[in-house]
Amino acid sequence: MKDHKTIWACFIIGIIAFAYPAWQISQRGPVVETTNFHMTPSTVKPGQVIEAVWTDKTLRTGCEGTVYRRFVGTQKGERAVWVFAPIPTVHHGKIGEVETFHSLWRAPRADPGTEVMLQKFPKRSCGFWQSFFPMHDGPQEARFTVE
Repeated sequence: MKDHKTIWACFIIGIIAFAYPAWQISQRGPVVETTNFHMTPSTVKPGQVIEAVWTDKTLRTGCEGTVYRRFVGTQKGERAVWVFAPIPTVHHGKIGEVETFHSLWRAPRADPGTEVMLQKFPKRSCGFWQSFFPMHDGPQEARFTVE
């Protein structure tokens, strides 16, 4: 029969090896609160430069991620999706800090009168263990019309 110290040591090692990664993976609260996501101007010509604008309030720090982006609209009477290369998420300031971000785009060659939607799908992880099961923020959507 094993002595009590060995049993306790195995128990503590098991807690550290299982409980800490499980706790880190389970911390799924939002990293930022995004508001006022819009495109400016809201009516554009095909190929015109357009700006996406959004405001983020930092809720957690130390999180990294990737943003997947696409336009969804119609082209030649058919549903069209323009997919862009993924990019890293922006680095946010201190908890509670509010920042406004801008990114430039070129309006797609969509059918005249088409409402086009920019969709962002951020995936984030806060720590090593959570990188295996990233959090999904989104989709976040902003619309504009191609004239």
